[in-house]
Amino acid sequence: GLPLRAAPVASDNRRYGAAGLAAVGIGAGMAGYHSPADTADRVEQATLTNVARLVVATGWLAAGVPDNLSSLIGDKR
Repeated sequence: GLPLRAAPVASDNRRYGAAGLAAVGIGAGMAGYHSPADTADRVEQATLTNVARLVVATGWLAAGVPDNLSSLIGDKR
């Protein structure tokens, strides 16, 4: 039930990807993300729970496919 959209996510994942590590970015649309307003008291519990469920489900599904997963956004490195 999560609205998903494949698009580049400008976050920490870009640095990891540029270093040659496998990386995925998940934009959750939380206000103040990666700014001085990004404090623990502003974390949206429901959003964090949904992101965790998405990550677990994606890992579970990816474990059952070949090693050559392709990018849905065409991000070629």
